[in-house]
Amino acid sequence: GLVVSIDSGHGGDSLGFEVGVTSPFHPPRVLSDYLFNLATTSHVADWLRRRGARVHLFQYTQQTGPSIEDKGYRGRGSHVFLSVHHNGANRRAQGSEVFVHSSLASAPDRRLAFNIQDQLVARVWNGNGAFDRGVKAADFAILRGAAPVTGAAVLVEAFFIDTPESLVTFNSWMGPSARAIADGVSRYWITRTQF
Repeated sequence: GLVVSIDSGHGGDSLGFEVGVTSPFHPPRVLSDYLFNLATTSHVADWLRRRGARVHLFQYTQQTGPSIEDKGYRGRGSHVFLSVHHNGANRRAQGSEVFVHSSLASAPDRRLAFNIQDQLVARVWNGNGAFDRGVKAADFAILRGAAPVTGAAVLVEAFFIDTPESLVTFNSWMGPSARAIADGVSRYWITRTQF
């Protein structure tokens, strides 16, 4: 059966993108990509386990964690490796995007990426193509570690966390984004023999 390794992006000394939150009801606080990733990856893992997949979930504390490339290598032997993140930019950008490695990407990596991206646009953005930031290639260290040792490896940027909308609606977006990622993996796995 399907074996999936899921990296909850960041941890160790890297919290990823951070955004300050103020509210008349709570003291000011900082939320990070790392905290959003922990929540989302737990839901992705749950969805995949319900479908019969064996899931290895890598979530790191804020104090400890391997090197970024080693985090990717920990997925060795898996059919699918996911590194799940949330984006941040200029408090206006929105949408979802999925990355493959710029020089090591295989056809399975790209098929997985497109399946996940299609599901994110459909579920999180109700099919609105304006929020489709596409499948992209980058020399991310985690994909350098994962691409040679897994069946397919991608890095997912589920949505931006620094927009006013995302801070208010994170919980309502997290569920659809987690299910979209799981649906993309399932579709990739079901159709893998058709190519």
